[in-house]
Amino acid sequence: MALGTQDYITPADQQFDGTADTGEKARHMRSPAVISPDRIKRPRNAAGLRGAALEGPCGSQLSQSQADERYASVPSTSDAGLGLGVGSTPAGCMGPPAPRRARSPPCARNVFLESPGDASDASGLPRTLPVVKRYDMEYREVVVLGRGNFSKVTKVKCRLDGMEYAAKRSSHPLHTHADKKRWQQEVMAMAAAGVHANIVRYHCAWAEVNAEEPYGGHHIYILMEPCTESLGMRRLVTKAPMREAELLEVLRQMAEALQHLHARDIAHLDVKPDNIFTTPAGVYKLGDFGLASPCAGGKCTLSPDEGDSRYLAPEALANDWRAPDKADMFALGASVYELATGQELPTSGSKYKDLRQGRLSLLPGLTSPVQKLLHALMAPEPADRPSAAKVLASPPLVDKSVFTITKLYRDSLRLANYVSSRPGGANREVLWQMVRGAFRKNADETDPEKIEKYKEAAIQGLCNYMFIEAQRMAKEQAGTDRPDP
Repeated sequence: MALGTQDYITPADQQFDGTADTGEKARHMRSPAVISPDRIKRPRNAAGLRGAALEGPCGSQLSQSQADERYASVPSTSDAGLGLGVGSTPAGCMGPPAPRRARSPPCARNVFLESPGDASDASGLPRTLPVVKRYDMEYREVVVLGRGNFSKVTKVKCRLDGMEYAAKRSSHPLHTHADKKRWQQEVMAMAAAGVHANIVRYHCAWAEVNAEEPYGGHHIYILMEPCTESLGMRRLVTKAPMREAELLEVLRQMAEALQHLHARDIAHLDVKPDNIFTTPAGVYKLGDFGLASPCAGGKCTLSPDEGDSRYLAPEALANDWRAPDKADMFALGASVYELATGQELPTSGSKYKDLRQGRLSLLPGLTSPVQKLLHALMAPEPADRPSAAKVLASPPLVDKSVFTITKLYRDSLRLANYVSSRPGGANREVLWQMVRGAFRKNADETDPEKIEKYKEAAIQGLCNYMFIEAQRMAKEQAGTDRPDP
């Protein structure tokens, strides 16, 4: 009787022979070089090609001679990357297409920067916009700044740098190539405009797939610098005309913005108070390049229905865009005229025709040179309107520089009188001497750069002195309020 348990591991019949075998069969089994390729290679090689060669188009059978001839014409495996190979579909068959490498989408040509021959060709614009999901991940919405028929502007805060921006988003998903091209042209115009003190600064733009609706489409996002409000919104709130000093400042800064754009072959074509924004520093900036087009070469394809009829020039209503830069000057004059009256311009009727025929109403609050400048800007003929450079060199704006420095001098004297009238204030003569020292020999200065330097020096000196005086007065007041020991 056997002791222990039964061995269930060792098989009863050995599958392999442990003894050495030097026969021909064993040598063939251990030598892959002698074995036929039919046994060690996949059907993509000789055997596979022979099997595929026996099949004709769409599964029909070929004779042996036809199969040998077809097999001889198939390229080798080393040339498989160049030819179609066996995996390709014969002509006339509806088999699956061969896989192809994904191609990178082409880059668009900026119509405001390229040569005229390349800019007029729209074939370089990508049919499918690149899609990157980033708005919700990188930005947090703060407040809605404005909303229109085609877009919405929201103040956002970047999660990475903590800075605030203005994000413009298309109100409706973009499905057609024409809609995407229009938004893309706005991005191109802002990018080509570059950086200017009186133009809303452009940062970046991107597209995202619309996942909220079953029809899909794209939403375009444009990231810009934030502004406080527009002059159109201010007019609706105040319902009062602007004074001449403010109007001339708006006219000067917008003329500088248009001069910068026209020098770069960019016509804004949507100048109006709603698109003139302000900053906390009191700077006016031109924004919303949704209708921007090239100036020269008759490349403007804007329809009169796309612009705001209240500010459109007479030739623009007739779809004549031979001088789009002069259409910007008419819109600038109409915008300043609306701000001077404090009332919205008409959209039709006899008054609407009078404005386009150069018959402007008399504005009692404006001087004669300013009214003449507005008449010139809103002349019926484009050739009679001054360019942005001529507007900046016009007498009202040149005299405005002298008026600005003189007004600042008088306001500084009033501020000195106020500080000296306070209890414990400084001597009035000391403050007057400080103000006169900042403005001495500069009352007739017309150079804008020098005027800005004098402004900074005078205001900074007064502010520093007032701060020191306030600290001294606070200490004296604290000393008098102390209880006696």
